[in-house]
Amino acid sequence: MKKFTKFVATACVAALALSAIPVSAEETGTFKIGGIGPITGSTAVYGQAVMNAAQLAVDEINAEGGVQFELNFQDDENDQETAVNAYNTLKDWGMQILLGTVTSAPCIAVGAE
Repeated sequence: MKKFTKFVATACVAALALSAIPVSAEETGTFKIGGIGPITGSTAVYGQAVMNAAQLAVDEINAEGGVQFELNFQDDENDQETAVNAYNTLKDWGMQILLGTVTSAPCIAVGAE
């Protein structure tokens, strides 16, 4: 559980750090953040926690104004092939930042892409 908490904290810190990047008015846009994790199935508790924490961080940052973020979190059902498909879906969406996958086997499969 400590590793999971550390992961969520790291993801939130990264999102907060990115929000501090100075951007001129002409360059303001939305950064597209992707995430992959199990939202359904036997390991859904892990993916849902990461997704909720990431969405909370995005909402808080966006409420401050300035640089904006959009989160697209894909369900990988803790399955390697589904995770790779989710990663490709995020790339097609125009993802600029990947929070990563939540569980190990999907992480290894996406990392091989």
